[in-house]
Amino acid sequence: MVKKINSRDNPLNWNKSESREDWLKHAWDSWRGKGAEDRSISGFLDTFTLYNPSRPVLWKTMAASMERFWEKIEGRALLQDEKQIIAKWGSSRSRAQSNEDLYEPTQAPAFARSEMVPFWETAYNSGQINKKVGAAVSYICFCTGARTGEIVNLFIEDIRWKEDSGTVFLQMPLRSSKSNSTKERREVITLPITDNSEIDIKSWILEAIASRTKGKLFSYSHGKRKTTMNTTKMNYFYHTVSECLGWAVCPTGHSMRVSFVVESLKNGVPDQHIINLCRWKNEFMLNQYKNNQLEHTIHGSAFKVISTNERAHAKITHGEN
Repeated sequence: MVKKINSRDNPLNWNKSESREDWLKHAWDSWRGKGAEDRSISGFLDTFTLYNPSRPVLWKTMAASMERFWEKIEGRALLQDEKQIIAKWGSSRSRAQSNEDLYEPTQAPAFARSEMVPFWETAYNSGQINKKVGAAVSYICFCTGARTGEIVNLFIEDIRWKEDSGTVFLQMPLRSSKSNSTKERREVITLPITDNSEIDIKSWILEAIASRTKGKLFSYSHGKRKTTMNTTKMNYFYHTVSECLGWAVCPTGHSMRVSFVVESLKNGVPDQHIINLCRWKNEFMLNQYKNNQLEHTIHGSAFKVISTNERAHAKITHGEN
């Protein structure tokens, strides 16, 4: 009998395609090297023991890697029934894990403007160039809903300053984005700079540009070394400033986009404006944010529905029109 291959004996990073494929190759080599008689996909799937990943959906991700791997070793496209065997395996394992324990997909934590203003000011007033740049990037993401990766990749020569009715607008065209990598449509992040803002973001941006006329907007000199802000450095920025302020919960690179959505919903911004600025195709993602961030608050659907129904019932009970 062929000994089963154990994912604890051979480490597996479920989130990296290279690690999944390396693990499958190890399992395949071990399977063939131990004289397995059944060389079918079903036989291979019965050969190893995989322990549950952090998220049930990763079983389907592994199934996709399995399909690619099997096509590679077979040197041909899989037949439909072979694909179904793998897909059924991934789906059944995903459902099994979901039924074992409660699993709830989470989002990055959201923060109120009243929390972030002292955060940005602390970072900027530290005098450290990386923190000053980080504060500017964070503020722009919070106020526009832009992704961190989009803002750190802006170019000086692309941005435009506009003015309308006394209000300054900073237009930041994107060369590419997560949902528009092949540039099939125009994308511009727009930041209105009003008198109501507690942060002088225009001065922060002009300071970051200095005398430069081109290149990455958020590049800076760190000691004798020139560097450019990126998502990894932004996560470190959030960690160090949070530690300085004694925050128990630290923002992540996606927190400012989440915070933008939550603040807008709480303040009554119409859904279509949020969807438009986040550049979503429909309301699906907005509903995900509503359910994850607001379901336990007076801004969530549950409270709005029950309070509306209870008021209506009270009017009927008391004979009001």
